[in-house]
Amino acid sequence: MEKYKVLKEQLKILGLDAINEEFYPKAQEYRKKGLDYIDYLAELVSNQISRRVERSINYRLSKARFPVIKTVEEFDFGFQQELDETDSLCLL
Repeated sequence: MEKYKVLKEQLKILGLDAINEEFYPKAQEYRKKGLDYIDYLAELVSNQISRRVERSINYRLSKARFPVIKTVEEFDFGFQQELDETDSLCLL
């Protein structure tokens, strides 16, 4: 249990919040299923990266102070006749 506390504190110091929240439950899940440690670590790191990217995007959107945030799905292609909806979706 001491290793658990030390690891939690180290992850907190490094700012790896997503890994800190998920490492123990995921370790138990992978152990029960007999899955590979590399897959376990890769999933933790992938989740950490996803959380950082999402937080970064949300931060930048809040700093931009857009009056309304809209997605491509919400765009009214009927209003803008020159744009073809199928061509615009290829840009994503």
